[in-house]
Amino acid sequence: MNYLEHEIEVLQNLLKIPSVLSKKKRNMPFGENNYKALNYLLDLGKEFGFETYNDKNFAGHIDYGNGDKPFAVLCHLDVVPKGSGWTKPPFEGFIEDNKIYGRGALDNKGPVVAVLFALKKLKDEGFLPQHTLRLILGCNEESGWKCMEHYSKSVPMPKTGFSPDSDFPVINVEKGVLHLKIEFKNTSKKLKRLNGGTRVNVVPDICSFEFDKKLYEYKGVSAHGSNPEKGGSAIFKAFKKINELEYNKTIDTINRFLVDNIDGKKLKINFADNASGKLTLNFGTVELIRNKIICGVDIRFPITYTKEQVLEQLNVLNAKVEIQTYHKPLFVDKNSELIIKLLSAYKKVTNLDGNCLSIGGATYARVLETGVAFGPLFPKDVSIIHEADEYISIEHLQKITDIYYEALKLF
Repeated sequence: MNYLEHEIEVLQNLLKIPSVLSKKKRNMPFGENNYKALNYLLDLGKEFGFETYNDKNFAGHIDYGNGDKPFAVLCHLDVVPKGSGWTKPPFEGFIEDNKIYGRGALDNKGPVVAVLFALKKLKDEGFLPQHTLRLILGCNEESGWKCMEHYSKSVPMPKTGFSPDSDFPVINVEKGVLHLKIEFKNTSKKLKRLNGGTRVNVVPDICSFEFDKKLYEYKGVSAHGSNPEKGGSAIFKAFKKINELEYNKTIDTINRFLVDNIDGKKLKINFADNASGKLTLNFGTVELIRNKIICGVDIRFPITYTKEQVLEQLNVLNAKVEIQTYHKPLFVDKNSELIIKLLSAYKKVTNLDGNCLSIGGATYARVLETGVAFGPLFPKDVSIIHEADEYISIEHLQKITDIYYEALKLF
């Protein structure tokens, strides 16, 4: 079996593990499948002859080399729920037309496997890195980053590195991120059930509610929460209908300030700057619990603004607002040694000059003193991350493996 065949087999095996956050079990902080995915990769790392470390199944790493000042590549093994609309099996590693389908194929299991095989190739060739090359594996990136919180307390976090969890050529700017729980009192006596969305960072593709003993169901189109304009919110449809059925203050407030407000303008938080672009707002989840309407909102704000400036404007909601997750903005100078080296590896494989980009997404690069996102999507790729029928082509997998191989040789 050659490198590519083996790499495809490993990715298929990994995609067969539905590593969606689930109920905590003993020694499994993020559920059984996240535990399985982590240990599958760590066991494979040992089989390849690397040193491995398991941080109580919160996270782990695979090391190559024994130099000081480790250089980090940070990936995650957890995935968002499959959602609806799939025409291919989401958890089988299904291959058709040279495409490997599955939830996590791009985000982030394909890149994890590409980096691991880039390390294996370097090792097999006898290459000795100047610094230890450390592949860090998280298990809770999609729902809170508690994996990195725990890991960073157990192991000194490397100072520099990259996360293959976004776009090429290189991402040196990432917006600040707020995941908020907003709690309203349900003032309707006829609204008995309400449930929509799967994750705060995913555009909700389903929402249902019971009103006056009648059940209503709405479909939408999922997309990544950092690009709400690419999806179609089922929650928006549901709240507009509830507002038609009965006027009440809470539903009116939610419709006025959270529905159809992907740029934050209705809340006067439609901030923007030249470095990172415009603020985005994703109303990702909603649930009726004990007469309270609980809304999950994902806000990505430009790097020249602060979370306090965002939160101040939410007082108009007259609701209880809790921060569930906060990631400060990221910025790395385009002339840094890290970026220059990564772009040189990108050019060597693609023969294209690269430039720095900004995104609304949040990657593990933020946990480093100097970190950037580097791949796996190429400039002309249409992102299907967090969408139905997520896939990575075999050609794409090979190319990113080559790029990571060339990049890791430089550190």
